Amino acid sequence: MGDQPNTGNYRFVIGGLILWANFAAGTSFQAMSPLLPLIERDYGIGHATGGLLMGSVLIIVAAFGLPGGVIVGRLGLWRTYTISYLMMGLLTLSALSPTFEGLLVLRIAFGLGMAAMFPATGMLVMQWFRPKELPVVTSLSMAAVSLGMVVSAASAAP
Repeated sequence: MGDQPNTGNYRFVIGGLILWANFAAGTSFQAMSPLLPLIERDYGIGHATGGLLMGSVLIIVAAFGLPGGVIVGRLGLWRTYTISYLMMGLLTLSALSPTFEGLLVLRIAFGLGMAAMFPATGMLVMQWFRPKELPVVTSLSMAAVSLGMVVSAASAAP
């Protein structure tokens, strides 16, 4: 197997951690959506600017997906995951942002973290899982992101 990790039962632990991490990323991704009218009112911004705030993550993930893959190749999995989740974790400071621009910077940092996390997750899955398991694990990984979005959108407003 060379430099490939032992894909014994620990792959299920890795799979569970991947699902949990992607679920957590999904919860942060859409948590602002139900609160957008309040954010627009508090920061004195219009609907178009609020849309920029929500869409900024998708724009960044789309624009930096390929460079994110290059970063994984250069930094390695451990460093990439550490940096990407630290960048995504900065979003927890959004309640402390006194300006819209600060909030936008935090959302952009979150998007940059996601842009590096997705290719890193693909690389991690390919290292730990057998080829016939890859489609299932990858599908579950993306489903975890979507489930996180649904849970956060449903629970953020209450």
